[in-house]
Amino acid sequence: MKIGRQANLLYVIIGDTNECASNVCEERKLTESYPWVAFFLFFQRGGGRKDVNKRKWVAYVMGLLMICFSLYFYYQFTDEYQTKITTMRTLKPLRPLQAGEVITNDNVQNVLIPVSAHDSNALIDIDAIRGKKLKVPLSTGEEFTAWKLADAILAPRPDQRYYAFKTDALQNVSNMIRRGDRVDVWVEFDKPRHSDDLETGGMWIGSVKLLENLLVADVKSAEGIEISDAYENGGGFSALNVSMLHNQEPDLNLIRASPNAKPELNTYIMNEAEYNVYVIGALAGKIKLSLANIMVENGGDSRISEQYLKYQGTEIFNKDLK
Repeated sequence: MKIGRQANLLYVIIGDTNECASNVCEERKLTESYPWVAFFLFFQRGGGRKDVNKRKWVAYVMGLLMICFSLYFYYQFTDEYQTKITTMRTLKPLRPLQAGEVITNDNVQNVLIPVSAHDSNALIDIDAIRGKKLKVPLSTGEEFTAWKLADAILAPRPDQRYYAFKTDALQNVSNMIRRGDRVDVWVEFDKPRHSDDLETGGMWIGSVKLLENLLVADVKSAEGIEISDAYENGGGFSALNVSMLHNQEPDLNLIRASPNAKPELNTYIMNEAEYNVYVIGALAGKIKLSLANIMVENGGDSRISEQYLKYQGTEIFNKDLK
């Protein structure tokens, strides 16, 4: 009986291959049109029961291998995808770094961390931190954030110079001032002074701000040691509270709580006009320093305060200079 091409194809696969094979021309056409048919014909034909069993076992093994490979690649894909969405690359110190150290390629490492442990304010581009100076110590478990970094170059411009003045722990805000900080300079009078300011109707003044945002180039001890902070085991924040582990902005009193020496000399970067104001203030009273939040960029250059400019021509300063 004559059968159609598709029926013959199905017969070849699941029927008696000996009957179908009698039509050699039809079989040849099928294998040419559907190359995979030859594969099934190879396993369907045989000389006996042993060959049939052998072909079945080969088919089982091949099927099992295909299942194993499919499972392997599936789990590889899901594991890689899971890692991609739950972890990320970030930058951390290669070793504990102290305040004042400059960031280079040699002291930074690229590490894989859980996304949940990442500080959203952290800088993950090496170009954004390279050449910067640390404001605070940093342990190997912390990320780099903007408030912890400052410009590394502490050099005067052409119109500026280095000026050094004697100091002590009290003047340096309980020994919390470090190299690279920006401070405000005040003069504190021994006795209150009266101002004849017409706008206010006259008032008593106990202190006047002289300079703002003055850059500290160095803070050194009597032995010439640069004042810095040291913590146990060399860790940047090993002695601080648990909040530091979550990259929260810490208390300045905690960061600057372990100085390595007592300050003796402060070196500032200032121009001649600022130096002159500083000296006038020192002659009029005691110099006091104030330190802003180091976690916030205080921005801008040093400048003579508006308060000093307001009172510089009054009796507040002039009577000491007459």
